[in-house]
Amino acid sequence: MKENTTFQFQFVTNLTFLVSYKKTILLINATFVGVNCKSAKVLKQKTEETMKATLYLLVLMIITFNTVISQQWEPMPNSAHFGNRCDDMFFIDNLGWAVNSHKDTVFKTINYGETWDTSGVLNGYLRSIEFLSKDIGFAGAFRNGIYRTSDGGSTWDTIPIKDTTFHGICGIHINEDSTIFAVGTYFRSALIMRSKDLGLSWEITDLSDEIEGLVDIKFYNNEEGIIVGTGFDGGVVYRTSDGGDTWNLVYNTGVSDELGWKIEFTTDRKFTFVSVQNLTADSTSILKSSDKGLTWTEIRHPYTSIQGICFWDEMNGAIGGWSLPILETTDGGISWKKMDFTDSINVNRFLKFDGFTLAGGKVIYKRTNNPTSVNIEKRITHKNLNISLTSDNGNVEVNIIAEFPDQILYSLYDLSGKVLISKKLEYLNEGNNSFKLNTKLKSGVYFISMLNVEGIYKEKFLIE
Repeated sequence: MKENTTFQFQFVTNLTFLVSYKKTILLINATFVGVNCKSAKVLKQKTEETMKATLYLLVLMIITFNTVISQQWEPMPNSAHFGNRCDDMFFIDNLGWAVNSHKDTVFKTINYGETWDTSGVLNGYLRSIEFLSKDIGFAGAFRNGIYRTSDGGSTWDTIPIKDTTFHGICGIHINEDSTIFAVGTYFRSALIMRSKDLGLSWEITDLSDEIEGLVDIKFYNNEEGIIVGTGFDGGVVYRTSDGGDTWNLVYNTGVSDELGWKIEFTTDRKFTFVSVQNLTADSTSILKSSDKGLTWTEIRHPYTSIQGICFWDEMNGAIGGWSLPILETTDGGISWKKMDFTDSINVNRFLKFDGFTLAGGKVIYKRTNNPTSVNIEKRITHKNLNISLTSDNGNVEVNIIAEFPDQILYSLYDLSGKVLISKKLEYLNEGNNSFKLNTKLKSGVYFISMLNVEGIYKEKFLIE
């Protein structure tokens, strides 16, 4: 066999495989582009009396390989099993947490969802989860309201909400200034809750005179944000431009029984999408905004049980929901294609990462090769430093494991942005390093930033 022979196989990658040629078994390494083999090299050959076994093996390899490369979403082999579905999940870098209402369980991963452990079994039909830092997080439930952890999910405390109109939480969002918002529920009362002291106390805005229920909340910045839910005559979007002090209706679908469910920003945050559920009709809509929620357009489609929604950019997106597969669009939602091996997986939440996307359904599904060229900004932009903070009565020690000798410039800020330590230089040895911040900190939230040759590290931490 000569090199550069062209075969008409449906491969799109580099592959080593067996083929029978003139009663000889050939071990071939080939690079395929499209349907053409651009180069092929015989690695080994061995005579064989019978051709049938070899040809069967080759056909099996081709079928198996084509199945794998056409499958864009795959269940993660060591995923947690959520029963009906994963209700919500949240990640900070490699650390992630997921909640499940069916089992009232919090799950935790330390490796981007490759493996999961039980972090806690709570009570009250868990619906949402979000973390302020790697230690401080909040989980929302229908019956018991809000749970809080200060140790990364190892233990959870119930936050009592003393308000007769409170009936539970559907969605949680935490702003960059550490203000915590929670909304709910989709079926009874429409409350917006806000805490500026890490969940110790809450202000409640009751919109029940205008809205039947609320499901989700997201902010563009510390001042501008939106909430979605159901009004008395359609799915609704309300907007704030003053950090949640006031909320105003900006869109109503005007269709009875429609319910705004999940809010999604594209990777570059230029576009906002909202999934709208309607279980009593034969069609519903996705809402789209290009001006931070000020104005909206509708994209109609037949998938009425839609809940989870994901858009990588204006054109490329995915949806899921009760009894739905994952469906993808490449034309902004005008048409949708069912993804293989995702039947009835009940996706309620998608999360985008740099290079892959996760979908939370009955198990966690993963899609590699996101259909967009825009990268997500990482909180840690360099990989040669492993950084942790410890505190003792307001005295903070910084611990750094460096892969090689390095130097950093670090600064410390309080919650208001006041600079407490400015651009202090610290030299690092290869391996373990530690130094103390030369100021004693009072209780509160602080930010530390570190700069080295590979990027900027930023972290938020709490002194209790």
